[in-house]
Amino acid sequence: MTWMGRAFKAPRSSNIKQWHKVELLARSGFKFWSNAGRYPDTLQEAREFIESRRKLSDGADLSKRISKRTVKKT
Repeated sequence: MTWMGRAFKAPRSSNIKQWHKVELLARSGFKFWSNAGRYPDTLQEAREFIESRRKLSDGADLSKRISKRTVKKT
């Protein structure tokens, strides 16, 4: 059992897809707060939500920024 935050509203017990989404968010460390903005509606949106908010190590962040600036010549 884990505390999900004050704004968490459990899906119906029969809504397995929503429970998978909640599990993914919980395992990724997200809590439900009323001032946190919009949370994803689907499992796919949850995956994108997590990926976009994932913290990178300093080296990985630097590498990502460098790769965005690098233009491949053909």
